[in-house]
Amino acid sequence: MKRIILIGQRILLGAVLLVSLSVSAQDKEKDKAAEADKAWQEFLKASRPPGGPPPEWKGLSPTPEQIAEYHKNNGLQTEKASKLAREFYEKFPDHAKAKEAREKELKLTEVSIRLGNTNMLDRLDELMKSPGVPEDERFRVRLMRVQMQASAQSDQGEAVVLYAMETGARQLMKEFPNRMEPYNMLVQIATSAIQQGDVTTGRRLAKEIEESKLPLAAKNIMRSQLKRYDSVGKPFVFIAPGIDGKEINLEKMRGKVVLIDFWASWCGPCMAEVPNMKKVYDEYHTQGLEIIGVNLDQDLDVLKTTVAKHGMNWLHHFDGENPDGGWAGKYGISSIPAMWLIDKQGLLQDVNAREDLEAKVKKLLAEKAP
Repeated sequence: MKRIILIGQRILLGAVLLVSLSVSAQDKEKDKAAEADKAWQEFLKASRPPGGPPPEWKGLSPTPEQIAEYHKNNGLQTEKASKLAREFYEKFPDHAKAKEAREKELKLTEVSIRLGNTNMLDRLDELMKSPGVPEDERFRVRLMRVQMQASAQSDQGEAVVLYAMETGARQLMKEFPNRMEPYNMLVQIATSAIQQGDVTTGRRLAKEIEESKLPLAAKNIMRSQLKRYDSVGKPFVFIAPGIDGKEINLEKMRGKVVLIDFWASWCGPCMAEVPNMKKVYDEYHTQGLEIIGVNLDQDLDVLKTTVAKHGMNWLHHFDGENPDGGWAGKYGISSIPAMWLIDKQGLLQDVNAREDLEAKVKKLLAEKAP
């Protein structure tokens, strides 16, 4: 009988012990869950984007040094957040948020680098070697590295930067043979080269672009760039109604230098050029300079209001309502502002007149009339 009682007591004691261990394990799980929740909240707090520029900048234009310091601080804050994400998924690998933390670390590391924190580059390379990184992520990171490497050579001139971008684009083609973005990069590089006057490079890349699998729209951008440069040195024809109802005929302006400005009121860079154009027009109009604005707005009243408000007292043609693309379409204008200069003989001489406009106008005015 005593033996039976002892056995019963042992069973009871074991049951109590198991219950105790179970409660203890549950408490530990609760503590760990609470710790994870706290760590996640700390990460979320650290990863919040800045609430805007510092209050002391209100109403002022910050200096380049202040802007650089602002980006630097944000880069360091983003680095801190990325490290908290890493600590989270390493400490709580089975947590429901662990996968998200891994994704967040990658994106925050990239943002930190874009803000100038190059100390994170090694960590980014490590993350790229991790299994399961989506191709979009890998491509975006590689593209960023290409852009950074090219920008680092900006002090050596535009041609060097474009060469670095082309080299990087070709590397991306090898690593990501099925993506079209590297070919789109070639379109941008070729366009920039042509705008810089390097038509040889533009034509070389254009041939490659034509033979690629790029959509027709992308190829047309390249064609329009070459089309405008093929027009240089040739007679420029322009006959169209002005907004005052009178005909604008470039043929009747022989002996004058004419600036053709393709623009729109909704185009910020176009409007930013107006003060300089007014200065040049006021200085050289009496010496033989004419300006013809080819406007791409969709509302004639908007055009007239803008012209009056900003004192743009030169000739204007409303081109925006033409269903076939109008003059901008005819001459392959794919981006504005675009400024072209016509010499006294009526020949197109410059399709990138924004650069050193006044000097170019003076040079053409100094030439003898036909």
